[in-house]
Amino acid sequence: MSLEPSSDAVMPVTDVDDSSYPHNTGSKENSQGVIDGSTTTEAFSDTQFDVALLLNWPIRKKLLNMAVPSFICFAVAFGSSIYAPAIPDIMRDFTVSEVVATLPLTTYVLGLSFGPMLSAPISEMMGRLGTYRISVPIGALFTLGEGFAPNIAACVS
Repeated sequence: MSLEPSSDAVMPVTDVDDSSYPHNTGSKENSQGVIDGSTTTEAFSDTQFDVALLLNWPIRKKLLNMAVPSFICFAVAFGSSIYAPAIPDIMRDFTVSEVVATLPLTTYVLGLSFGPMLSAPISEMMGRLGTYRISVPIGALFTLGEGFAPNIAACVS
């Protein structure tokens, strides 16, 4: 197999008049960076001082905006996995079967799956901060209710 191009291969065209393109002003630049007798300068970017641009945030603000959602995700995942080792104790304390003792875990995981359907519209209307301010306290209240539940029916609901 030969690496040389065949005679019917398409070769790039180098002599194209591109002065009709909108990005080209028609001036030609030489090898020293001089265009029509003047030297080139760097373009000033408005994004260098844009505070809304995430790249311009201070490192502390970036870390905070990364740490809060990370902690929330960790707490939610931890909440779903911490219940499983307690199932034998729940069976003994509430005198229920294993199937009934796993129902609170099932409802918690179902809440995790349907939660984004509720938080997505809130996020669209109020932004991420609004979502955190509404959904995290509601989740915390349900978790407190689970922790202080006097019977298995309160755990499931």
